Amino acid sequence: MRWHRSGHASSCGRKWNRSNLGGCADSFLRPARFRTRSQVNDCEEHRLWPGALESVVEPLDGFDRVLVLEETASTQDFARQDGPHPGTVVVAARQTAGRGRHGRTWSEEAGTGIAMSLVLPAGCTRRLCACAAVAVARVLVPLFAAHGLHSGIKWPNDFYVVTPNGRHKIAGVLIEQSDGVAVVGIGVNVLHREWSGELAEIASSLSDHGIEITRLELQQRLITSFDEVQRFDDLELASTFRDFDLIAGSHVILEHDGARLEGRVETLDPVNGLLLQTASGEKMIDSDRVHLIDW
Repeated sequence: MRWHRSGHASSCGRKWNRSNLGGCADSFLRPARFRTRSQVNDCEEHRLWPGALESVVEPLDGFDRVLVLEETASTQDFARQDGPHPGTVVVAARQTAGRGRHGRTWSEEAGTGIAMSLVLPAGCTRRLCACAAVAVARVLVPLFAAHGLHSGIKWPNDFYVVTPNGRHKIAGVLIEQSDGVAVVGIGVNVLHREWSGELAEIASSLSDHGIEITRLELQQRLITSFDEVQRFDDLELASTFRDFDLIAGSHVILEHDGARLEGRVETLDPVNGLLLQTASGEKMIDSDRVHLIDW
C-alpha cells in the first residue's frame, strides 16, 4: 500500500511536519485512494474534518481527494495550484480573500462560513453553475422550511432567504475554468454576524435565522448533494432548478452585455437562460454575462 504525505507550505506560510502536528498527524497519512492533506489543528471540530470528509467522499465516484486548510486566501486559487486534480475537494476553516462572480469580494470572519472548491473535468459552465446552485438549495431549503421561511435560488448562482424584512443572501456559487479543469466554488454564510462593503445590505447567515448546524455537517451534505445532482440529466436538472427558483414570474431589472433591461421573467432554464418579456418584446437572456440588479 502506498501512502501520500504532504510537506508543502500552507498558503498562509506555515510549514508542517509530523513532529508539530500533534493530534492531526494521522490526517496527513492516508491510503493512496484518499490523499488527504490537513492544515487545520487549532480546534477540536477542525481536527475531525479530514477523517469525516473522507468518510463522505469514499463511496463517491466523482471525488477521491480531500484537502483541508486552516486558512487560505481563496480555495479557488489553492485548488488550481500544482496541477489541479479532478476529483479534489478543497475546504478551508477560514478564507481571507474569497470572491464571487464579476470580481465581487466574499469576506468572512474566522470560523464562520463554508469555503469549498470542487475540482472537476472541464464542462459547460452554465450546467456546472446550475448543478452547484441546485446542490446548495437541496441542502438549505429544508433547513429554512423547518423554521417557516421561504428560500431558494436567485438565478443564476445565488441562494437567498425571503423574510418579512426583505431578501437576504446566504450562499453563492462561482465557476472558473482553465487548463482543462473546472473549479466549482461554494460559499455559505453559517455563523457570520458582521458584514462589510456591499454585503452589509444584503447578506445574512444561517444562524441569523435560528438554524443550528456545524460547518462540518454542512460540508458533508453539500459534497453528497453535488455528487448526486451532477448525475441529473438536463430535464431533471432544469425541473429541480425551477422547483427552487425565486424569480420566475417576477418583474426584474438586469444588465446583460452592458445593456440595462427590464421586464417580466416568463420562463427560466438554468442552462439555456431566461425568457424576459420587455416593453419591446421577448428577449432570451443567457447567464454568462448577466447581472440581476433588482427582482
